[in-house]
Amino acid sequence: MSINSVFVSAKKMLFVLCVCMLCRISLYAQYVATHADSMEFLNGVMAICVVGFVVSVCFTLVIHRAMANRTMMKGGAYRLVAHPVYALYILGDIPLWYLTPLSVFSVTTGILFYVVIFITAYLEESGMIQRFGEEAIQYYRRTPSIHMLFGR
Repeated sequence: MSINSVFVSAKKMLFVLCVCMLCRISLYAQYVATHADSMEFLNGVMAICVVGFVVSVCFTLVIHRAMANRTMMKGGAYRLVAHPVYALYILGDIPLWYLTPLSVFSVTTGILFYVVIFITAYLEESGMIQRFGEEAIQYYRRTPSIHMLFGR
């Protein structure tokens, strides 16, 4: 698989990730609509989720631009975890499991959301290893992928 096809696959997975995230946010919006007694608090949380989603999508695009410019990001949050944006996606999704009623739709989109995150992370790592070689291999060996608790 060529490096360009790896990044095209990763971008397609990012699109699927965005769709899954919007589905997850819509579940929360449905919950907010049915719980008008705590509407002010829930609207604030929803606004934070939407802003976080927009910022993370923009951040992801910046990362892909950096990869296109042949630079490997290893400073800042990347010192702690190889995929800080995806880690934040998961962290932001955890409250939805507690705040929304479980349904087939919520469980399916939740599982799909996490599967897509891990596949996208794997594709990005494969592309980075193809592009940067030993530098990327060493970075991924010493840096946890998405979570800081368990390593790789």
